[in-house]
Amino acid sequence: MSKKMVLMVLAVGTSILLISSCIGLVSPVSAPGEVAATQGTKEDRIIITWEPVKRAGVYIVYRADSKNGEYEYIASTDGTAYVDVMVAPLLHYWYRIAAADYLGRVESEKLSPAVEGWSIHVFSWSGTAPVLGAAQFDIAANTAVPGEVFLAWSSEGESAVNIEVYRGGEWQDVAESFGITGGEVPGSVSVAAIGGIPYVAYRDETAGGSFTAAYLNGGGAPVWVQLGSAGQGTVPLREIESTFAGASFYVAALDDSEPETASSAVTVFQYDSGTGWQELPSPGLSVSGFSLTNDGSAPVVAYQNETDSVVVLRYDGGWTDTAVPFSYAAADIPDGYIDANFDMVSNALVLAFYDSAVAALKVFTFNGSDWLDISPPVTAAPGAGTVSVSSDQGIPYVFYKDSESNRGTVIRYQGISWQTITQSEEIDGVTGQYNLHELAIDARQYTIFAFAREGNTINCDIYE
Repeated sequence: MSKKMVLMVLAVGTSILLISSCIGLVSPVSAPGEVAATQGTKEDRIIITWEPVKRAGVYIVYRADSKNGEYEYIASTDGTAYVDVMVAPLLHYWYRIAAADYLGRVESEKLSPAVEGWSIHVFSWSGTAPVLGAAQFDIAANTAVPGEVFLAWSSEGESAVNIEVYRGGEWQDVAESFGITGGEVPGSVSVAAIGGIPYVAYRDETAGGSFTAAYLNGGGAPVWVQLGSAGQGTVPLREIESTFAGASFYVAALDDSEPETASSAVTVFQYDSGTGWQELPSPGLSVSGFSLTNDGSAPVVAYQNETDSVVVLRYDGGWTDTAVPFSYAAADIPDGYIDANFDMVSNALVLAFYDSAVAALKVFTFNGSDWLDISPPVTAAPGAGTVSVSSDQGIPYVFYKDSESNRGTVIRYQGISWQTITQSEEIDGVTGQYNLHELAIDARQYTIFAFAREGNTINCDIYE
C-alpha cells in the first residue's frame, strides 16, 4: 500500500467538495476505458457506459456543457453504466468518468477522456394544419427562430403567391399575397430562409413564365421586396428549387419549353445583395427531375443521368463530382422522386430517392469523405409522388408512400436502425394520391412539418 495525495469526492447538492488526503490508498489501476455515450439514439435520456477497472470500488460520473467546460459531479455508481435523465433533448453534453476506491477516493489524474452524448425528444403528432386551396407549395424551417416554419403556396384559382408562418402554435398570414403565377405548373414556387427572412422564388406568368424572386422585409408592417428577374427573359421555367449556401441565394429550375415527361435543361442562378443576379455556368444536365441543396458553403445538385445513374454535383467555380463522389447505377427514378438535404449540425448531406426498378426507397448520407448506405428495409408504392427528406441534429427523416399501406409514411434513422413515426388520424387514415410531399424539420423545438396534396388542398401534420 502506498501513500499518495488523493481526492475524496463528497457530493453536496450539485456541487463537489474535493478533500485532500494522505492516507493509504489501494487505488484503481487506471481511469475507465472505452467510455461511450448515446448520441441521438435514446429518447429523453443519455446512457454512458465504460469498461470495468481493476480494484475500483465505485465510479464517479462528471458532466459539462462543453468539452472543455467545467465538469460537475452528477452521480456515483458501482456498475459500469449510468443513465442520465436530467438532460434537455438535443442539447449536447460531455462526460468524464473516474474510478474511485471503496471509500470514494479518486486520484485526480485518473479521469477518462471526455465523451459527447445527446438525447432526442418523445414526439407526438397533432393535426392542427391548414387546408388551403393550393396547387403548388413549398416549406422551409426558419433556422433563426426555433419552432417556426414558412409556407409559400400558389393558388390555381387566384394565381397569386401567398406566404404563411407557423408561429406560436398556429398558422399566420405574414404578408399580403403578391405576384401572378401559374399554379398548375409543377414546382412554380419555392421558399428558403436565412436570418429569419423568407425568400420566395416563383414562376411569373406575367413575364411569360420566367423566374423571379422576392424576400420579406420585416419591421412593423412586413412588405415584399422584389429581387427582379434572373435574366431569363421570357424563357418559361418549372420545377423551381431554392437554397442558401453561405450568404448567397441559389435557385435552380428546368426549361419548360419541353413537355413535363421529357428531359429538360437545368439552369442555376445565384443572388448576392451586392452584385444581384448572375446565371452560373450550366451544369450541363438534361433531366426530368432533380434536387437542389447545399453543403454549407456551396450549392449541390442531385439528379439521374441518361445512363440511369444517380449523380451528385457541387459548384465550386464549376460543377464537379470530385467533392461529393456518388454514383448509384441501374436506378429508374420517376420525375420528382429524388430529394437531398444538408444537416447544419452534423455537416452531412442526406440523399433519398425511389428506385422503381426494385420498388425500393434508397437513402444515403455523406459525412464529407464517404457515402454511407442507410436505406430502410421498406418498399415504396409506384405512382406515389415525391420523396421528401430532411435532417436535423444528425437524424435523417424521410416522407414517402408505403407500398403496403398506400399511405404517406414518415421514418427517421436513429443510430443504426429506422423507426416509423405514427401519424395523426388526419393523415394516417388518408390513402390515395399524395402527389406532393414536403418535409421540414426544426428539431430544436422538436417539430416536423409534413405536407401532402390531395387534389388541390394542402394538409399538414405537426409533430412535436
